[in-house]
Order: sequence, then C-alpha cells, then structure tokens
Amino acid sequence: MIREAIIKLVNKHDLTYDEAFAVMTEILKGKTTPTQNAAFLAALTTKNTCSETEAEIAGCAAALSSMTAKVDHAYRVTDIVGMGSESFDTSIVSSLVLAAAGAKVAKHGNRSGVSRNCEADCFEALGVKVEQPPEKASGLLDSIGTCFMLDSLYNTSTENVVPVIKELGFRTVFDILDPMINPAGPTYTVLGVNSEHLVLPLAHVLIALGVKKGMVVYGQDGTDGFTCSSPTTFCDFEGDDYSVYTTTPEEFGIPRHRREDLLSDSVEDTVRSAQAIIAGSRGPKYDMALIGSAAGLTVCGKASDLRDGIELADKLLSDGKVSELLDRYKAESNR
Repeated sequence: MIREAIIKLVNKHDLTYDEAFAVMTEILKGKTTPTQNAAFLAALTTKNTCSETEAEIAGCAAALSSMTAKVDHAYRVTDIVGMGSESFDTSIVSSLVLAAAGAKVAKHGNRSGVSRNCEADCFEALGVKVEQPPEKASGLLDSIGTCFMLDSLYNTSTENVVPVIKELGFRTVFDILDPMINPAGPTYTVLGVNSEHLVLPLAHVLIALGVKKGMVVYGQDGTDGFTCSSPTTFCDFEGDDYSVYTTTPEEFGIPRHRREDLLSDSVEDTVRSAQAIIAGSRGPKYDMALIGSAAGLTVCGKASDLRDGIELADKLLSDGKVSELLDRYKAESNR
C-alpha cells in the first residue's frame, strides 16, 4: 500500500482516510522500509502549501491511537498540550494549576530530541519522575490528580520510524499526531497548534478520537497556545458545535507584552520560568500561563469562562496551592 500512496502523493493527490489509515498501520507494524517511510513522510508534508488534509491526519491518528498502550481510570480527564514553539510552554504550569483546582489531568509528551516538545525534560527537572507505567499513572490520577505518560513508553510502535524522523529534520505528520494521542483517552483537551490552518481541522480530529469538549489554539505570533503579544485564534468545540474566535489578551484584563519576553530557548530556561511562576512571581510568562490555565479550567468545567479561569488560576498560584501540589506530585511519583 505504501508504494501506491507515495506515488499518489508525489503526483500531488490527497489520500483518503482509509488510505492514510492503512499506510500508517503498515509503518507502525514495521512492514515498510526506512526509505519508504522517509519518502512517504516527505511527500505527505510537501504535496501542497497546507500539507496534510483533515482526512489524512484523521486516518493516521486513528492508526496510531489503535496501537498506543492505554491507561485505565475512572475519570473524565483533561489534557493540555502543545505542538511546540519558541514561546514558553505554559502547559507544564497549566496542568498543575488544573490539578490544584481539583481536575484530573493526564499529561503526555516526550523528551527533546524525540519531539519538538520538551515537557518530559521539564517535569524531570522539576523533580517529577516521568517514566510512569500505566498502573503508576492511574494511581497518581487517584492520589494527586495528575500523571505523566512518556510517549516512548506507550507508543512503542513508533520506534522504527523515529530515526527517520530525526534524520529528515523537518516537520512531519508525527508532529501533528503526537500531541493528540493521549494514552488516557481524555474527555477534555486544550491543544496548541503552530499553524492557523490546523485550528478547525484538528478540532474535528479530536472529536473523532473521543474528546468531548475542548479548544484548539493558535497564537498569531507563532505561539502554540494563547499568547500575550498578539491576537489568538481558537476553536471552541463540544460535540458537533464548533466555533472559531479571535481574541486579544486585553479582552481578559491581561496587558500585551513583547514577543521576546515570552520566548524560551532551552529546557533550563523553561524550568526556571515555571518555577518562578509556581512561586508566584509575576511577569509576561506568568500572564501567558494564566490564560493557558484558564483555557483548561474552562473546558473541564472548573471555570465558567476564560476571565473566570484567569482569576481562579491567579488565586491558586498566589495562594501557594500549585506549589503544594507539585511538592506532593514529586514525592508520590518517585515512590
């Protein structure tokens, strides 16, 4: 199947959902060669200016999801995740804010070098043990309210294609897929994307993957999430109801900041920023973390809207509740 798909893509034709599902299944089962994998991923990414279609992404996502190990639990969990960008990754702080608010938060991600996202490295640097097998992740959801699932432990089917992705050196469909495939099967999701044309299509794909309510968010300064330096485009969805909005930080009482003050150029810088925010230190990244947290609090029902979510997130951070939860999380995850 993969040879036919490559030829179709090289000739600038889109794949159907079924074709994308079949090819991705072949790749993940190790039935293809590295050369074929590279050709397929490159052709899929470059066949048109908007790269992968919704049907292609959905088919590939369904295939990857079907081969991902699952975490059993009894909760309506929330995921807050981004594709990775030059801006500070607010999802690390936001996941802790949500857990401190009483939500059940199932985080997942990989180490830098495997993914554009460095959440695993950051949580490790904060003292959290990220190698949490299904039983441990489920137990942490019970006791702490949050867990972390290292993608390389749960998506073992990608092992044969990771070297190819690293060698290619450019964005592939896996950069889109990885943030969406959560082993805990979230009910609610906030997904940050780094291209505006993905906002509505990925809301559709998330619904197909079983998400009931969520947001897909693009900061117009290139941030994969809500930003404080420009307007933000986001799709608010629930069931068959999809609404796309453009908003500004000023609408929520957040001042506009310079883009350069929101950037993070290393794991170490991200960790330092997260620690400062959790300690209650205010500034541009604190404000951005407030909006990111508010999105998660809103989709899981802990806040009535983004403005209400900002107020709640600010209170949880300033009262030390988030810091207390992180201390408990570190201790429990390392037992």
